[in-house]
Amino acid sequence: MTLSHETLRERILTGGGGSVTARGSLSKVASRYAEFLNSLLPRDDDSGSGGGAGARGGPPAAAVEAARALETELRLHDLEVRKSALSYRAHEANSSRCASAVSSLEGELSSMKDDVERLRMELVRERATRRRREEYDALARIGNSSGRDDRGDHHPSNGGGSSSSLPPPARTTKIELENVSREMAKVEGEVARARWELTVREKQIRVVMASLADLGAALGEEETRKRTTTMVGSLGGNDDDDACDEKGAGASSSLSSSTMTKTARTGNKRKRAFDDRGGAATDNGDDLQEDKCRQEDNCGAI
Repeated sequence: MTLSHETLRERILTGGGGSVTARGSLSKVASRYAEFLNSLLPRDDDSGSGGGAGARGGPPAAAVEAARALETELRLHDLEVRKSALSYRAHEANSSRCASAVSSLEGELSSMKDDVERLRMELVRERATRRRREEYDALARIGNSSGRDDRGDHHPSNGGGSSSSLPPPARTTKIELENVSREMAKVEGEVARARWELTVREKQIRVVMASLADLGAALGEEETRKRTTTMVGSLGGNDDDDACDEKGAGASSSLSSSTMTKTARTGNKRKRAFDDRGGAATDNGDDLQEDKCRQEDNCGAI
């Protein structure tokens, strides 16, 4: 009897194997079922003789034996199916345990990778720290050697410690650089302010010099007029000397006062013009007042 490919595949999956007539196999069940059917068919010798168990109305003994064998084979097949189910469950449990073990191993592997990476970074930091420490030690040795040389060349009281020859830390140097930058900015601001004040003073001096020039011109004109008046008075005679002198003095005083007023107005106008141009000439009033006092003194002397 030849089995189909599906039956063979089912036997392989359910763990069946061996010979074709293995206990609990589908082929054995099929053969037992065929024997049972054959035992139920009437035979020629039984029909010819007309006797036997079939004639008596009961099943033949061969059919009973075939039925028992078929039942036994079915029970064996059911047992094999249960065994296969239990084996499948066992395999499922084993596979789940293996999957959990694999997942736990993967977690441990990832944690170990993290630990390795952390230790690697720590090793890099430690190497950098050791390299810097070696550099600092080398600098300290250089500083100590230079300090010993300095103490050997100079007096011991003037020699500093080994730490003084070491270069300052970068943070201290940065702070000092920032302080120097701030001081430079402050000095630059003071220089700009001084230049601005110098420009203002220069403009003030120009205004004062112009006022003095106007005052000098006015005084020159006044002196010329005085001389002219004196000459006219001397030509007029001795009787009119006093009247001429009084008139000349009055004219001179009025001229002086008008000249000073004009000069003061000119200085004030120039001061206002300078203030309108944006200058901060705060000392122009004092300078003009001093000029006015000088003019009054000159007029009194005249």
